[in-house]
Amino acid sequence: MNLATQSSVVRDPAPTRQPVYRDGTLGVLLQREQLLAAYRAAAAGLTPELRELYRLRFGRVVQGSVMIATMVVMALGAFDVALRLWPILLATWPLGLLGLQVGRYLGGRWFDRKLAAGAQPGPDPLRDLDRLAHETPQHRASAMVARLGHASLGLPMVGLVLAAPLTMHFVVYLMLGGRLTDDFDTWIRLSAFLVGFAHIVLAILTWGVAHEIVVGEPRTTAAGLIGNTTLAACVPGIIAIAIPPLLVAVTAALFVPFMLAWARRRAGHENATLA
Repeated sequence: MNLATQSSVVRDPAPTRQPVYRDGTLGVLLQREQLLAAYRAAAAGLTPELRELYRLRFGRVVQGSVMIATMVVMALGAFDVALRLWPILLATWPLGLLGLQVGRYLGGRWFDRKLAAGAQPGPDPLRDLDRLAHETPQHRASAMVARLGHASLGLPMVGLVLAAPLTMHFVVYLMLGGRLTDDFDTWIRLSAFLVGFAHIVLAILTWGVAHEIVVGEPRTTAAGLIGNTTLAACVPGIIAIAIPPLLVAVTAALFVPFMLAWARRRAGHENATLA
């Protein structure tokens, strides 16, 4: 090629350098920032009802868990004849109330943390865009509250059905002139042997009833719950001249209907808040 030919060659201008973004294009990043800003603004304007409901439900989860754990400790302690059981029984109630308050405090902190996490960018901008396009703070908060629905009702109800019968017996024992001696511990140990199975059955049935109430399909009645528990008390309670099943039926009838009425009313109010 001669000089003339070389001079006639038109050289392409050098390509303009474009910034390279590892997590996506500039437009995607800007769009994500706009959506995150809108999310933060919507979260700041969220009504406090959902936060308070989450705190209450979280508190009831802790309350029920503490009550159940305390009753399990008492049941296991029944095998130790030297252990005083009635103080553990009575401690179930203040410990449950303490658990409720601690749970409400922790629930508020956890709610704020989980809600704020929705406004944080993730490693994948495109995934963030997809999430922010379908999720609002209202939806996120409502889902958080809804996930606690069954546990927040079922756990305290189970704790109640485990602790209430013997607590009622203890009150009657004191009214009849009983003293804070080992006599009532004997009654607790006898109850664990004769109607312990009935307590377990009632707890399992109550957990299922709580789910029915939360989903709005309450099929089990108080009479059905009491009847099934009474039948369970026949194993091995029937060997004691049928007294344990009758005592179980009377005891359950004194609190189970009120427990179910409270649960249905509470669930209806909370579901209306979520609607």
